[in-house]
Amino acid sequence: VFGTIVFSVMITAMLCKVVILHYTWNVLCTAGIVFSIWLYFFFLFVYGAWYSMSEAFYWVPYHAVHFSPFWLLCFLMGSGTSMVDVIIETARFYLSPKYSDAVREVEHSPKSGLPCDGTSGPEPELPEGHGSSPSLNPIQTSQHGFSRGGRAGDPGEVRLSQL
Repeated sequence: VFGTIVFSVMITAMLCKVVILHYTWNVLCTAGIVFSIWLYFFFLFVYGAWYSMSEAFYWVPYHAVHFSPFWLLCFLMGSGTSMVDVIIETARFYLSPKYSDAVREVEHSPKSGLPCDGTSGPEPELPEGHGSSPSLNPIQTSQHGFSRGGRAGDPGEVRLSQL
């Protein structure tokens, strides 16, 4: 029973990490996570009910899920590892932002006019200056084809070679 509980807690913590760190949610991603959980429990209960496969594991999953510490450990380890990931990701976002953070921020801002359901819409404009978000500075955005003027090669563009 102990090994089943430990492995189930590891699976739960891994799935929580995937859910927390995943950015592009859609129907397929959600279905994949739900199917993954379902498939794990299906394997656990079918393997536990198959006496000829493993005599030592016979009915162990059924016994484990009837213990409240099983569910408590799954919840505590999943939420504990998720809190650590959220704290680390938040610190990284503010201390060392990436270009993808800036693009994601602009796409999901209400001013962009883009719906967040994946349908196409007008191209977002990046805000000028550094003040609107920590991740949109002119040096980073100009390296990736954005500039103050809105297009690569505009006079307002700042390149590293000019600094």
